[in-house]
Amino acid sequence: HNPTGKVFTYEELEEIVELCVRNDVYIITDEIYEHMTYPDENENNNNENENNNNSYRAHILIPKTFPRAASLTLVCNSIGKSASATGWRLGWCL
Repeated sequence: HNPTGKVFTYEELEEIVELCVRNDVYIITDEIYEHMTYPDENENNNNENENNNNSYRAHILIPKTFPRAASLTLVCNSIGKSASATGWRLGWCL
């Protein structure tokens, strides 16, 4: 979530999807950071060791995870940030 950097949990996204489906509202997602992983906040993470066995939260892509919302979802993405090419503005929306 921009600009806060919030990573929504499955339960939070499920509630948002349910509201959108029930009210026939479109979901527009910004998936620029989909290839980034984040430590699971429910785990006790020690980031001092690169080879630790910490649990990481998988990225949730709404139309894949919640198929009932696929027809209401516009997925926007870009190659700029994840490829460290922030000056480039190459993006798409499906």
